[in-house]
Amino acid sequence: MPAATIQQLFRVPLTVPLLAGGGLGTATFLVDLIPEFLAFFITPVVSSAAAWGAVALLVAMRTETRSFATLFGVATLCSSTATYYLLILVLSQRWKLGAETENFTLSHSGILSVVAANGFWLLLSIFAGATLGVLAHAIRSGPPARSAALTGITTGMLATEGAYTILHVSFIWVGPLDSFTWARIQTASMQLLLAGLVLALIVTTRKLHHTWAALLTPFIASISVGIALWLPLAEIRQSL
Repeated sequence: MPAATIQQLFRVPLTVPLLAGGGLGTATFLVDLIPEFLAFFITPVVSSAAAWGAVALLVAMRTETRSFATLFGVATLCSSTATYYLLILVLSQRWKLGAETENFTLSHSGILSVVAANGFWLLLSIFAGATLGVLAHAIRSGPPARSAALTGITTGMLATEGAYTILHVSFIWVGPLDSFTWARIQTASMQLLLAGLVLALIVTTRKLHHTWAALLTPFIASISVGIALWLPLAEIRQSL
């Protein structure tokens, strides 16, 4: 292993993404257990695509090479996913809901459901983590114009879930605009705010203030593409 790579490993040890991911997965698990009025404010911060993507992106940006950025992005999201489903399996045991304790078939089916969901999100974590890692390195190391465009693309990806939710409620949802629906809109708005805060943080740290035009066009385009990709993902998500 080259000396520069070894130095980089000790400068930002692998424990950083593992701890960040484990903490994020634990926080996501705990949100499911707290009162609903508190979960409304906390869920978008710790239990959303925007939150998980933001953490992976910022952790990956701590590294100096593309290989380490990719590794850290994947490690962050995979450790988050594994921690979350391990806590469900061991502590809350939500897979037993609706099943008689003596009915092995229902309980066994519940365990398989948790394993299937964990496997699906782990695969997605590998893909998303690697993508965010590559983008993080390009943003950190590239010239201002390219960094601005990639920042717009990346933060647009983080805003996709919130934008999709608002679009779905506004144009697809045919149910009543009750308190639950308004809560979804407010949660989605908080996710958009989180993506905006990440964008502002990168703009500040990379000194990209003079490239707002190069930021906003990719940002909007990325959200548009992301919504189109989120439609089938939402269907799969509901079936798990």
